[in-house]
Amino acid sequence: MSENIVLYDLPSKQGVSWSPNPWKTRLLLNYKNLPYTTQWVEYPDIAPLFKSFGIPPASDPNDTPYTIPALRTHDGKYIMDSAKIASYLEEQYPNPPLPLDIPEETELSKIFGGIAGPMRGIWMPCVPKDLLNPPSVEYFTRTREEVFCGGKSMEEYEKSQNHQNIWEEVEPALKGVGDVLKRKGGPFVHGKEVSYWDLKLVGFLQFMKTVQEPLFVKIISIEPALGKLYQACGNWVKRDSF
Repeated sequence: MSENIVLYDLPSKQGVSWSPNPWKTRLLLNYKNLPYTTQWVEYPDIAPLFKSFGIPPASDPNDTPYTIPALRTHDGKYIMDSAKIASYLEEQYPNPPLPLDIPEETELSKIFGGIAGPMRGIWMPCVPKDLLNPPSVEYFTRTREEVFCGGKSMEEYEKSQNHQNIWEEVEPALKGVGDVLKRKGGPFVHGKEVSYWDLKLVGFLQFMKTVQEPLFVKIISIEPALGKLYQACGNWVKRDSF
């Protein structure tokens, strides 16, 4: 029934998935062992392609109207946004189950904000240089400069970042996530039971690993519980492309 599922994902020079949001969906598909194919979509092509599918834009005016990931379901419907896709997949394919809402949701969201935000200063300049294909470089650079660089070019922004200060800032948050992971014995937030939050965390770790392996290594050296989580999800990380 699910043989026609298509995941719309962002390509990289390396031919693998890299962005954390589509990784959430990819990990979920892999966890549920659902057959699917990947269609790569460069940044400038996302909006026209999704409009051609009849996908409505994001309802929040503060959001980018059209974003990756999107999914074509087995019956030809289209869903955009990783959270909406997760809800659909859990409803349609409940086995193996994956809790989407957990009591630690608010706590983890707050802690994770202290990681993802500051670390942008390290990873963001690497993406156009090291990961993106030429059609996406200009789009990514222009849109990120507008939102995050405070009038600087990407190169100027990169030079202004103090990596040592960033690591010092994120270390308490990394350890905070580790505390949550260890609370019920690990390797997952709920001990032996996998939840969607575990896949969110692993999607971010895989993103860091793809951007630069030393970033991933440093993260799990600061908080080994994240390394144990990544290892526990290893079978679902293996499929990173087709």
